[in-house]
Amino acid sequence: MERDMSNVGEDLMEIAERTKEILGEECYVDVRAVYSCGIAQPGIVIMPLKGQPCMSTVVGINDMAGYGWDITEPDECARELVKMFEENMELLESCGFTKECVVWEKVKGLLYPVLMPLKGNGEILSELVYRKELDFAVAYMVRVKPDEERPWMLVKITKSMFDLWSISKKELHGIAMENLRKEGLAVVEHKRLADSGYVISPEDAAPKGELETGKIYVLSNSTMYYGAAAILDMELLKMLSGGGELYILPIDIHSVLVIKDDKVQEPYCNEAVSMWSGPDSGDTAKFTDHAYCYDGEKNELHGCYG
Repeated sequence: MERDMSNVGEDLMEIAERTKEILGEECYVDVRAVYSCGIAQPGIVIMPLKGQPCMSTVVGINDMAGYGWDITEPDECARELVKMFEENMELLESCGFTKECVVWEKVKGLLYPVLMPLKGNGEILSELVYRKELDFAVAYMVRVKPDEERPWMLVKITKSMFDLWSISKKELHGIAMENLRKEGLAVVEHKRLADSGYVISPEDAAPKGELETGKIYVLSNSTMYYGAAAILDMELLKMLSGGGELYILPIDIHSVLVIKDDKVQEPYCNEAVSMWSGPDSGDTAKFTDHAYCYDGEKNELHGCYG
């Protein structure tokens, strides 16, 4: 049965009000457009007013439907939201997030890089720890999967968090990249990945050598979640290129297409990337609007601006 969308806003406002009543004055609860599982949708945000601002819970209306919640029953939905928020808070605290600080020894094994566009993100990036690579930014986040049913919990690393840790930005980047490698970097022929329903198999998460010329591959991590950062691994690109050239076509912040073919024309690659429209933020965001080329002889990555 299709959901009646005519009263969604009113239903969500009612759920938010009931949630506020349960949580009291220590939490901020609001209805807003959210990104969840790659889709922009109306939803509810809960954020503690004391402690780390990042310790928030975001639930979209599609997520609620997936959990089996009935948004026309505000009391029931509010109770489920509060339960999820409290469980998320407990999980974050177990990972090192407290009201006073973020414990480095607990979060360092959960730290990963995330690619973000520089253009239009000045305000957001001003609060984050990041490094500039070509024309995009490499920020960092703690990524935790509560269980198989619920989406990943993501917490971007801010300057205020980083200032409490006795490490350098270079060390932070190195640890994030090492965690990404341990998670597993995956290279799969595009057609085979599409036929499998875009599920990475264990053998795909261990690239073994040079790519075949002319074929299109998908490069990501084993979860295909924020895996586009794999393009930062120069040793991996060197192995895949066999000393030649690779053309890298970003799909979104999760994965890129890779082609080993010296006959590929840069304008064609850029045109293909520009055709994949994506939002400025959220799970399907693009970190750039053009392709990149990896030069195996120089072991360098550069933008295709032609």
